Formats: sequence, structure tokens, C-alpha cells
Amino acid sequence: MPAVNHAARCRKTIAPLPSVTGARSIDRALELLPLPTILFLPAGVRIEAEPGESLRDVALRAGVALASTCGGVASCGLCKVRIAAGAEHLSPLTLGERDKLGNVFFITRERLACQTHASGEVTCEVPDEATERQRRADRARKLPPRPIERLRSKAGR
Repeated sequence: MPAVNHAARCRKTIAPLPSVTGARSIDRALELLPLPTILFLPAGVRIEAEPGESLRDVALRAGVALASTCGGVASCGLCKVRIAAGAEHLSPLTLGERDKLGNVFFITRERLACQTHASGEVTCEVPDEATERQRRADRARKLPPRPIERLRSKAGR
């Protein structure tokens, strides 16, 4: 069997890189696209997002109060926002988001603002801290007792 020169074979199949003028025209075309617009509820603040800017950064620039202690690295999970509209314009879930939120976006519609980027018009609901605390308390009451507590309650009968 003859030896195959993989490098020569690959050079033939790889398309040539775009010329410098082609790259400039692509950059120019991207500049002409409208910037994504983010509406934060209940504050009613609408602001344009810069390319590559997370929802957290947009909220901070707009003066919208958004809880966060990690500085935008998805370690605290406090910057949750509920996506009311425009979910199709959001970046895919990151590993950090899946660690903090699980893979239930289609049920809860919640994303971490520090990890989410928009490419079109998006409406976000920023949870009120009191509402968020109440929701956590309600959720905690619905959880079944832990296994050790079930064993103690059976032994005490």
C-alpha cells in the first residue's frame, strides 16, 4: 500500500483564507447590523448591547440592580434573569450555567446574566429580591424530607 501524503492532500481541500479586503468588508457589514436591544423588566429600561457584552454587563451599564458576588464568572448563581421574550436570540447555555441552573431552561426560562449574550431583541425579567426569597422558601417547603430525617421519623413512632 503506497504512503499517503496527508499534508499535501489537506492543502488541496482547505479553502483559501479570505483576502484582507474581504475581511474588511465583513467587518464593515457587521458594523452596519443593528445592535441587540435588551429590555429589563420590571424597571422598563431598554438599552442596546455592545457586541460580546453579557446581559449582566448591559444591566450594570443601564443601572439595573442585578445581584452578583462573583464578578461575572458563574460561580455564585445570583444573577438569574427570566427570559420573557427573544430566547432565540441568546447564546447557548454554558457549562457554568448548567452547573448552577441545571438543564431546565425550557421549563424555568432562567439564565445567568453573566454568561448570556444576545444577538437580537430580548426581554428579561430581573427578579425582585423579596420575590426571589419567597420563591426559594416555597420551593424548600415542597421538597421531600432528606433520607436521614425519614429514618428518624420512623424510629420515633
